[in-house]
Amino acid sequence: MEAIPVLAGPTGSGKTFLALRLGEELPLEVVSADATMVYRGLDIGTDKPSREERQRVPHH
Repeated sequence: MEAIPVLAGPTGSGKTFLALRLGEELPLEVVSADATMVYRGLDIGTDKPSREERQRVPHH
């Protein structure tokens, strides 16, 4: 069975930043389990990746 890496940590710890950087170097996709990331317009208090960042690394 293939290992699946998971990034976990508190709000503001750099998980999204690290996932984007890893995604630029490795063949991976980002699956966000952060409930606040799924709401449109709820950008305060979350570090949602920009449209450009989401285009560089596939997001789900």
